[in-house]
Amino acid sequence: MPLPIFSNKKRGLLVITAILLLIFGLTVAYVICGARLQSAQAQNSLKQQLRLSNTYLSATLERETAMLKNVAGRFFLLSEDGEEETAALLTEKYAEDSAFTAVVPLNRNGSVTLAGGRRYALPDETGYARAFQGETVITEPFEKPEGGGKAVAFLIPAEKNGETAGVLYAEKSVEQLQEELLAGFAQNAGSCAIVSAKGKVLFTSDASLGKAGENLSASLTGGDREMPWDEVNAILADLGERKTVTRVVTAAAGKQVVSYAPLEGKLDWSLFSIQDASVLTGGKDTLFYLTLGLLGLMLLLDAGLLVFYNRSEKGRRDEIERISTIDPLTGISNLTKFYLLAGRILNSQKDPYTLLRLDIRNFKLVNDGFGYTTGDQILKMVAKKMAQCYHTEEACARITMDQFVILAKTRDGLAEQCRRDLKQCVYDGVSQSVAQMVDFCIGSYDLIDNDESVVAAIDKCTVALKAAKAAGVPGAIMRYNDSLVTHMVEEKKLEQAMHGALKNGEFQVYIQPKYRVSNGAFIGGEALVRWVSPKFGFLPPDKFIPLFERNGFIEEIDLFVLETVMQRLCYLQSQGMQLFPISVNMSRVTISTAQYLDKLRDLLEKYPLPGGMVELEVTESIFVGEYQLLLHLLERMRKMGCVIVMDDFGSGYSSLNLLKEVPFDILKIDREFLDEGETSQRTRAIMKSIIEMAKNINVQVVCEGVETAEQVEFLKELHCDVAQGYFFARPMPLPQFESQLTDGTLETNTTEIR
Repeated sequence: MPLPIFSNKKRGLLVITAILLLIFGLTVAYVICGARLQSAQAQNSLKQQLRLSNTYLSATLERETAMLKNVAGRFFLLSEDGEEETAALLTEKYAEDSAFTAVVPLNRNGSVTLAGGRRYALPDETGYARAFQGETVITEPFEKPEGGGKAVAFLIPAEKNGETAGVLYAEKSVEQLQEELLAGFAQNAGSCAIVSAKGKVLFTSDASLGKAGENLSASLTGGDREMPWDEVNAILADLGERKTVTRVVTAAAGKQVVSYAPLEGKLDWSLFSIQDASVLTGGKDTLFYLTLGLLGLMLLLDAGLLVFYNRSEKGRRDEIERISTIDPLTGISNLTKFYLLAGRILNSQKDPYTLLRLDIRNFKLVNDGFGYTTGDQILKMVAKKMAQCYHTEEACARITMDQFVILAKTRDGLAEQCRRDLKQCVYDGVSQSVAQMVDFCIGSYDLIDNDESVVAAIDKCTVALKAAKAAGVPGAIMRYNDSLVTHMVEEKKLEQAMHGALKNGEFQVYIQPKYRVSNGAFIGGEALVRWVSPKFGFLPPDKFIPLFERNGFIEEIDLFVLETVMQRLCYLQSQGMQLFPISVNMSRVTISTAQYLDKLRDLLEKYPLPGGMVELEVTESIFVGEYQLLLHLLERMRKMGCVIVMDDFGSGYSSLNLLKEVPFDILKIDREFLDEGETSQRTRAIMKSIIEMAKNINVQVVCEGVETAEQVEFLKELHCDVAQGYFFARPMPLPQFESQLTDGTLETNTTEIR
């Protein structure tokens, strides 16, 4: 018997239709709600990616201006000292390495003089006047005269004694800067442009957004991207107020997603992107309208719709993931994606795994000495090699400026092989002068089991990497253990205490005497520093000097030791004592600061001493990078009356060019030569040759680390001039040194070495 509701055919048909309409309505609601939800999520993802891109762009511009500030400081210092030729060489080299078309001083009237005597004036709207008031200015693109094309100028003031000593003008073509800023974003974010707060296009990845100098509104109100004027005006208003916005607008070619966000810092620039709205909806609008026309096949379409919806949603998610998880410079994974990949690998594999974190050693020196283009080339080569070596069931990523992380199956010699492979790829891809500077410090951690947190594992790897870098050895590799954490905690305590320790007199100067090898006569000394702390006890230099070199505090320590020595020498001079030269170590960090020569000159004027009483020791490793500039600095130090000592000769970067070109007066042979000298005929021959060459160019030779009478005899046979070491005297506190100097007990028993 039929149900009463279906007893009437007409009524039954109406009920069935109502049921189908109900199903259809629920389906439509599902599609619409799901589309809106996923669209909102996609907009948030795009907005986050836009912020990350802005951070990258801001960091790129900040990096460029920071380097130019350093160059500007040195340029005007050299010019003031009458070294215009060296100053010009410095800027020409930097321009060549960093793809600038010109790096020259800016005249106060806004004019510049380029190579060949060409001269032109900057337009007032570039804001060059602000640079002479101490403000760093990056101009908007401007038209160079005589058809020279569009360019952007970095106007960098150099300060001295609180005033602007001059402004350096660094010019780069719009095309070059556009490539540097936007090359990594064009493929990831549709059409991109950097625009001003007034809506002027400055740089663009797509000509459809206009050329440099044109107004953005022109491209948004014409062609396929034509939008209603009220939408365009809203966009321009947001740009003027430096808002971060992602919005969907209707254009002639259909719905478009427009995103923009201001760059960090003082510039009123924003990153602007526009792309098809399908990145948000995955085409679900089309699906909806098709559903309306297929009411009769509703039930069948429901099943098909769900399948297709899931597939299109997966494609949209994949697109968003690609945008937000790929490093734009190298094309490999970033840290976000590495977390995902590493988690999947460890969850699916039973093999033991090792995590490596790598840092490119001397990468900053490469950037400073050879330009950021060379640095970026190295990053790309390293990333490509990693992607080739660690892919199947393994992963790699670039996680910071010059650091990478690798998850690989545990195997013998993994870290060592990784370092060798990467060094070889660098040697194969860049010049030898660059390649010899590059090495890799590696922190390694063997995962206890595959359930261990990837985040925790990277933290442990970071601890190991910091320990490897602290070792100060090229290619250092450190495996994580709990003692490293203890060491890091101890270093942190030292960092927190170092400023107070210097103020409270805890750093003490020690002197180790030097003696003439031929007769044992005292001839001078080397100043060393010790930290005598009421909290940490007596600390030798190897406990804190490497730390200070990394955090920059070494500059204060170097200058403290130098001033202490000079002050005491002046005191002894006032007492009528015979003076002997004292050498003081100067780190690369200290010498490389823009104000070093000024500070050295001030000390020499404050403590007038006879020439040759102050010896400044530098290690040969300082010549990696800005070679010509360092040669000039050493020559300036000599002209001030300082004696230059080349310390640790033979420890790493030695070459005949150093003997030929570097203006030093004393050469100190690395103690490792002496350790081998008594048994190795080859080393003996090398030492003899070094000593003979030094004497031929009137350079005194000092050998440190002398501990036995046999070593003294060995040095006498080689006609070495001066020695220092425990055989003669240990380092002693400065007051003790002065006391022994006064009573004459510094003289050694010369009969012991005859």
